[in-house]
Amino acid sequence: VVGGNRFIARLDANNGTLDGTFTGRADDTVRAILVRTNGSGNIVIGGDFLTNNATPTSRLAELDTTGAVVDTFSTNLLANGPVYAIAYAPQGGERILVGGAFTTLGGSNSPHLGILTASGLYDQATWNEDPNNRGTDGNVYAIKVQSSGRIFVGGSFNNVGTNSGANFVNLPTSGDGRLMRKMQSYKDYRSPAASVLAIALNASENAYVGGDFVPSIF
Repeated sequence: VVGGNRFIARLDANNGTLDGTFTGRADDTVRAILVRTNGSGNIVIGGDFLTNNATPTSRLAELDTTGAVVDTFSTNLLANGPVYAIAYAPQGGERILVGGAFTTLGGSNSPHLGILTASGLYDQATWNEDPNNRGTDGNVYAIKVQSSGRIFVGGSFNNVGTNSGANFVNLPTSGDGRLMRKMQSYKDYRSPAASVLAIALNASENAYVGGDFVPSIF
């Protein structure tokens, strides 16, 4: 608890003091935060929580600048397990890529990785339409999108859909904006032999990768 906040707070950029005008209160851990780019100032949060300010939110929620739950963002049947990563999808329209320990997203089969519309609905039209070739076989902890639209995904998994790819993969986007069925491992990197927990891109879009691995097993 920070002041009147629980698991989520806003701090002043200049001195780090608590902003008391933001009153978000989740009932469990918040693990990921995404700031809306539509000028609203709202945020989308993911984690272990089931409510925000006593409103049911199923591990994903949109909060306004006061910390109140935005009711136009779907809060029903979102993730059936913890959410660890959130990023904007390259398809635009403020679509949201979600990674975590869930097996369903928005009521649809989407193990550990999926995509939502800006309003929080499962986006089957953009995501892989084959229900047997979605997601990963283990937890997703990190997601980063390149300017080309390719998507880095890190976690603790051995397969993506029906394709092999251990712990760190790079997913292509097809010409029509859908994520392609053949999800390829990023060929310029060897797959690490332990979990990838963090990914960052520099100005050249080289990937910094952090996790449980050591150099001898990467």
